[in-house]
Amino acid sequence: MDVNWFNVMVSVFCGELQCMLAESPRHAAMYNLYLGDLHRYLTNTDQSCLSTLYYRRAVEMDADVGQAFNQLALNETPTNSVRLFLLALLARRPFQKAWDNLKKTFEQKVDGQISSFILSTPFIILVSYSRTSLDSEGIRLVEAIKSLSDPLKDYDLALLLLILSLSCRLALESGNVTYLPRLRNSVSLIMSSRTDYRIILLRCFRSGFNPTEAHQRVVSLMVPESPSTATPKFDVIGGWVLAEVCEWLFHIAPKLHTLRNSKKTPIPAALFNVFHSLVDKLIHQLNRMAKPLRIVDDVDEEIHWLLYGASVADDSRALRQTAHWAFKLCAVDTAPVEYAGYFRRRGPSAETVELQRKMAQLHTENIRREALSSQWMPVYIVLDYDVLIQRLKSVCPLVNSSSLIAVIPSFVLRRLDANKNLCADARPAIRMCEMWQTRGRIRVVEATSHFECCSGLADSVTAAGDVDGQSPTHAMVALLVEDLESFQDMRIPWQPVPAVADYEQTFIEGSETRVVDHRDRPRPKLIRGRNLRDTQTKGP
Repeated sequence: MDVNWFNVMVSVFCGELQCMLAESPRHAAMYNLYLGDLHRYLTNTDQSCLSTLYYRRAVEMDADVGQAFNQLALNETPTNSVRLFLLALLARRPFQKAWDNLKKTFEQKVDGQISSFILSTPFIILVSYSRTSLDSEGIRLVEAIKSLSDPLKDYDLALLLLILSLSCRLALESGNVTYLPRLRNSVSLIMSSRTDYRIILLRCFRSGFNPTEAHQRVVSLMVPESPSTATPKFDVIGGWVLAEVCEWLFHIAPKLHTLRNSKKTPIPAALFNVFHSLVDKLIHQLNRMAKPLRIVDDVDEEIHWLLYGASVADDSRALRQTAHWAFKLCAVDTAPVEYAGYFRRRGPSAETVELQRKMAQLHTENIRREALSSQWMPVYIVLDYDVLIQRLKSVCPLVNSSSLIAVIPSFVLRRLDANKNLCADARPAIRMCEMWQTRGRIRVVEATSHFECCSGLADSVTAAGDVDGQSPTHAMVALLVEDLESFQDMRIPWQPVPAVADYEQTFIEGSETRVVDHRDRPRPKLIRGRNLRDTQTKGP
């Protein structure tokens, strides 16, 4: 049989096998790993190059398969290969041969003190926080690395490990000579000198300033700086530092919480003082860049970080990483930071709670008043499965809007989870839903059908009370669908609307985020429903 024809047959068979046998994320990852090994030994160059794609897909399916990281590291640069070899060793299913590959990389490909230092820093951190025991081999290599004449002395390195370590993947592809020595004191200097105006107003309010002084202070900070004194809005290296601080806190916060409540292993007060100082600086810097963090898309950042690491040449990656780990940190119950429109320490005072309650009440009244106006604005938007799969980018501005409450029925989430290994578009939708839940942008309503979900939401709005003594007669719930015809027979008095574009301007005006113009693409349809308790009253 012709070799090229054989390669084609193998590729077709592999594609069919992948679709048929992907029953769970773990099985799908192992199948992609085996398919990558198979393609790696094919004689056709075009076919063998596909092995890297299969290895990356295996990591995307299941990040605990160490062998996939090892295979990806074989064709990488020395710095990135060391990082991938370490990930292969620290996975829940580690690949032990990666240890030999790691030592060969240090012996054969690392030359010069700076290169040794760049690669040794993440290794020492990984050994300190590893889930696997590297035994005496790891101890000997750590001692050998510490004996190098590195820019940081032993006591500085020990302080680095004690205070931060900045997670288990610290090394950047370049810029380490400037980055690492500034590690301890750079957190307070890495971002722009501008502060978010809402934080200024809040501080002025707490300190007793009058409104005129507060306004003048805000205006003075909003005045554009001259080109000679202007500072960049985002420092890339500083962004990576913030991302690593948030990642380290995400992993260490539950452990510190347990140790703090344990009487057997008390934590030194000096360590807690340093920890609280770090948290205060982190909150200050995150609030400085609160606006870009809220609107940046960080859905795939966890996978991208595992595969490609950090890069000082890509400022957008640094911003997305900071947003990803900052909001992921805030979702942890034991974390010292939380997000409530701005970043703050967890555990607000009674004054702050009362202020938030009044603001939430005012926000709800404004939404209901807009829903009763001549220009229709719903309170809830319900997302259908097909919309999340086919029109995810078009839905994002609506979910990000502060004037709408986005809802996903539970049966839609279950359908997404069931199809995550069969439909390639389901996985990005799941990751986006997880991000929305982390940031508090969506509500999940337990329901078995669209009718049950929409009816319950409409009843809850009506039961909340009348506005100006009148029952609301406009639609309170909007159902976003892709196929409008399939919903025409729903036995509820809903009026079909051709497309979201008809009401897009209303959504834009109520949104705090920038809406990307997708008018050259088909829109998801929208079904508008009146108050289900007043079926005889016509809508606007």
